Amino acid sequence: MKLRAGLLSLAALAALLPAAAPCDPGPDPEPRAAPTPIAREEYARRREALAARMPDDGVLVVFGAVEPEVDPHGVVQNPAFRYLAGIVEPGAVLVVARSGGRARSTLFVRPRDPATEVWNGARLGTERATALSGIPAREATQLRPVLDSLLAAGLKTVYTVSPYADDAPDSGALRADQQLVRELVAAHAGAQEASLTGELNRLRGTKSPAELDLLRRAIEITSFAHLDAMRTVEPGMNEFEVQA
Repeated sequence: MKLRAGLLSLAALAALLPAAAPCDPGPDPEPRAAPTPIAREEYARRREALAARMPDDGVLVVFGAVEPEVDPHGVVQNPAFRYLAGIVEPGAVLVVARSGGRARSTLFVRPRDPATEVWNGARLGTERATALSGIPAREATQLRPVLDSLLAAGLKTVYTVSPYADDAPDSGALRADQQLVRELVAAHAGAQEASLTGELNRLRGTKSPAELDLLRRAIEITSFAHLDAMRTVEPGMNEFEVQA
């Protein structure tokens, strides 16, 4: 009864609303690309700003999302990775090495594999990843050797950023980046791990003009969706029908 009363109220309200203007979401984004109007230069400024907040020279390692086994097309990118690299490619890793006040970024991605891509969708590969992100890219198999080389050269602090607000370091279940960092620390004398999650969150608290435009667009689309739902409801309609 409460649901029916709510639907009737929405239907009555919808009758008083003006007709909605068509909402054009724009062209479909390119697969594995950054479906935003944010420029590569802005992503580069974000990486530089975060590197500048490192207490000491070191290496930042940010893992992208793992490709799901059941639904490979339903990838939800790690927000920290997407904020810094700007791509939604699963299985990628961003490394930012700062030495002597200068930061250098490298993107590690899975190699092209036509047999797998037939089922799971196209991979960027190193060339396309570099073209999209502006970050020099290498194959993911080279990640560990590169990190070992950087730590052997004197960059003893390995930084990470957590994708979870309540991520506890001693929860017992380690993420892939945490496992890798602990292996690196164990393998290199004097190496230590540190978190840049707080610094990254403070950077994200200030929105750029491009981010503000995206927020306004998201709010506009959400508003149209609510209006469409109000115009759809009829007496006796089930909630799942409105949702559909």
